[in-house]
Amino acid sequence: MASNRRLLQKVARATPLFHDLALGWRLIWDASRSWSAVWLLVLVILGCMPIVALALTKLLVDSVAMGMRAGLQSPEMARAFWYGLSMAAVAIFMELLQSLLEWVKARQAELIRDHISALVHRKSVEVDLEFYESPEYHDSLYRARDDAQNRPVSLLENLGNVIQNGITLALFAAVVASYGPWMLGAIVLSMLPAVFIVIRFNWLTHEWWERTTVRRRWIDYYDQKFTTAAAAPEMRLFRLGDHFHRAFQAIRDELRTERLRMIRNQTVARIARLWRRWG
Repeated sequence: MASNRRLLQKVARATPLFHDLALGWRLIWDASRSWSAVWLLVLVILGCMPIVALALTKLLVDSVAMGMRAGLQSPEMARAFWYGLSMAAVAIFMELLQSLLEWVKARQAELIRDHISALVHRKSVEVDLEFYESPEYHDSLYRARDDAQNRPVSLLENLGNVIQNGITLALFAAVVASYGPWMLGAIVLSMLPAVFIVIRFNWLTHEWWERTTVRRRWIDYYDQKFTTAAAAPEMRLFRLGDHFHRAFQAIRDELRTERLRMIRNQTVARIARLWRRWG
């Protein structure tokens, strides 16, 4: 009963992630519909290409094996040559598609940044003035403005990887299942620990990023006092440089320690998983 309750609690905590994923996709689609359609098309093709390369590899190996028995002048060796040429063409085509995908993602990211900035500007003039006196409002505004600069590329990269790898995985699963359903089940079970580790630490990183908003705002505040002309006279007159730098560095040390601790825990978890698997 306790294990079932813990499982239900984990499912309940994971449910908002799917809602956030849907909101993220809606944001991408609203900001760049035509480019998103091209992006999806390229991802689908790239997701199918590994299966094409695998099929060509099998045909090449079979043709070479039969050609070695039949002789170098046999039709099988000629077919092997064309299969090898086709594999080279597939590899080149995949590189071209990858380059196209990077260009499309760059266009999308710029459009998404502009779209998020427009949303922030629109909401900033709609909210009541009392919101400007609320720390929570400034925390949300800071996260939104920070996201507008950094998150679109990360969102496109991660969502694109999920779509492309999901298509590839589904096709590979269909191929493996043709040899026996038990093989597919064994592969899925072997992948579950790694998937759990990735999801868990991504969620912990997101929670940490939200939890440290206030401290990151303080870091920006201290940094601006060193780099803006308006604060320069007071910084020199009252000799505040050392004080502000110590305050800045103290928060940076805290954030760096917490961030490195999370990365260390993630690395230890991955090593432990590999040790249990191969040890």
